[in-house]
Amino acid sequence: MAPKRTTDVPAVPWDLSEGRRLAEARAAHGHDQQTCIERLVELGGRVVSQPTLCKWEKGSVQRLDEETALAVSRYCDEAHLDLASQVERALTSEPLLSERQARLVDGFANRLIQGTMTDTEIRLAQALLRAVGL
Repeated sequence: MAPKRTTDVPAVPWDLSEGRRLAEARAAHGHDQQTCIERLVELGGRVVSQPTLCKWEKGSVQRLDEETALAVSRYCDEAHLDLASQVERALTSEPLLSERQARLVDGFANRLIQGTMTDTEIRLAQALLRAVGL
């Protein structure tokens, strides 16, 4: 039995928006074209050349074989998950306030627990908060 030709493989539509999504995912992963191709193969896509990958990213093709399209989709999803994880790490690994700012905010919170602040205390608090960038 002769091997299947590429034209016999089910194909899915491909356009510039899909190409941009792939290019953005490759950038988010920090991959060069060859690394991207290798990852796509690991995800079940077919082996392609760098010029072919470039055509995909430019939207110069109209269809991709179904298995490769699924691999591209997985690759793009991974990039979005990686980006979300990076943002989460960035937000949780660094304090939102410096130590000095946090002490100032805590001090004002403790003062408010004791009761309403006077107009003079409010003006002082506002000036101090501005001075430390809050």
